[in-house]
Amino acid sequence: MIFVDHNNLFHNFQKINKKFDYLKLKNEITQKRSLVQMIRYSGTEFTTDKKIIFKLKRFEMALNKAGIITKTVFIKILSSGKRVEKEIDVKIATDMVAYGFKNCYDTAVLISGDGDFKPAIEWLKQLNKKIEIWTFKKSLSRRLEAIVDKNNIFYIDDYLNEIERV
Repeated sequence: MIFVDHNNLFHNFQKINKKFDYLKLKNEITQKRSLVQMIRYSGTEFTTDKKIIFKLKRFEMALNKAGIITKTVFIKILSSGKRVEKEIDVKIATDMVAYGFKNCYDTAVLISGDGDFKPAIEWLKQLNKKIEIWTFKKSLSRRLEAIVDKNNIFYIDDYLNEIERV
């Protein structure tokens, strides 16, 4: 199963001024392996703008058609105007562990380098699940690097040509 922290991935691509293609990313990760499910976790702002809603729904429907489901959490906007993403990492970690306990997969692929996932990965290791991390070199937390086999850490920087949206 592939668990995608969309906002983490999106912001890292923004930093290098590139766009990515979810289907290409999915294919690059899976190669010839069978995929149980790819789940994209995303924060979204509440809006009543019908154009924005339509655009987001169309994007999610295209992902769904490609076998990628989306789980969203509303982003909170503070009085200062700052946007705060809450619950996404917790939702990803919970699903990783829950699906692991249900024995739905043998390998958990996490697309994020966030150290907050360390406790979930420790649980998965106790369940004898293989863990792969796909992240940008500058985004890999030392906490994850210390507990995941180096052969199972893949740097998205090395796959930009394969997954870039043209």
